[in-house]
Amino acid sequence: MQIILLKKIINLGNPGDQVSVKPGYARNFLFPRNLAIIASEENVKHFEYKKIKLEEKLKYETSLLVNRCDKIKNLKCIEISCKAGRNGKLFGSVGARQIAEKIKEKNVHVMKHEIKLIDGPLRLIGSYKVKIQINQKIFTTIDVILKNNI
Repeated sequence: MQIILLKKIINLGNPGDQVSVKPGYARNFLFPRNLAIIASEENVKHFEYKKIKLEEKLKYETSLLVNRCDKIKNLKCIEISCKAGRNGKLFGSVGARQIAEKIKEKNVHVMKHEIKLIDGPLRLIGSYKVKIQINQKIFTTIDVILKNNI
């Protein structure tokens, strides 16, 4: 039996996919839970139209994210002044929140969960490469320079 999936089903497909399943599986499991519909000509045309609209929306959103990533890349580096001891160790640490605030001061929107600090918070004076991951496929790196503000 040919059906069109309405929701993602593991080991079967994604929404809008046309797949073949056994009639009992469709009647007893998929249809009662509104996970699929019968693949009639009308339904196939409707979902093709829906898929095209979804792809256009996805392209638009991706272009916005790439644009934001380019703005972050153009910053190149940010400097953060902090209190530190003689050996260069900070009193406290610099985390994703402080980095996000410093980037926002330059009129670029970044959320703290997008900033990936691989080794944890920064605790020493110096220069660091910080990864900013906007989504799974779009990311960039930025230099963060920590300076002593004595």
